[in-house]
Amino acid sequence: RTGETFAGSEMPVMLQRGSDGSLQRRFMNLVYQALRDSNGSVYGIFVHGIDVTELVESREATRASEERLSAILNNAPAMVYVVDDQNRFRFINGRWKPVFGLTNEQTADRSIYEFFPQEIADQFVATNRAVLASRAPVEAEEVVPHPDGLHTYISVKIPLFDAWGNPYAVCGISTDITERKRAEEARQATETRLRL
Repeated sequence: RTGETFAGSEMPVMLQRGSDGSLQRRFMNLVYQALRDSNGSVYGIFVHGIDVTELVESREATRASEERLSAILNNAPAMVYVVDDQNRFRFINGRWKPVFGLTNEQTADRSIYEFFPQEIADQFVATNRAVLASRAPVEAEEVVPHPDGLHTYISVKIPLFDAWGNPYAVCGISTDITERKRAEEARQATETRLRL
């Protein structure tokens, strides 16, 4: 009625599709524009629509998939992290908060050297370089300082590849095996004492 152009993005509409006449929900980018005669009076409406349903559904599927993956990673009992080829954090999971008091936001784009002592960070860097150079997973035992002392982790690190097949980052999954190591050492000490 106003004669103003209206544009709507990803507007939900019900369209009759198929031979059975059933209605389907679709998403359309729509433009409504007044048609005017030579005197400027509106005599009709031009409607242009583009069906963007696949785009909307694909984006929603991606969002849902990312939410599932985030829930899995953030509730995993292991430390999960991604560092780029410059050893800057790109991601840490929720396990880092109770262990180190760190969040993903606090570590994003920051070097591992900002969070760990030089000699520990150097060991991490060496393993990360080996992963990127070999383009294959590497398993390593790593010792990490905690507020209550040193903890031993078994870490599996895998290369991440870009669209061209070049490694650009390392994803690590590290499980604290400190209690298991202590129990093994205690068992060995007991066996040694019993042999004497």
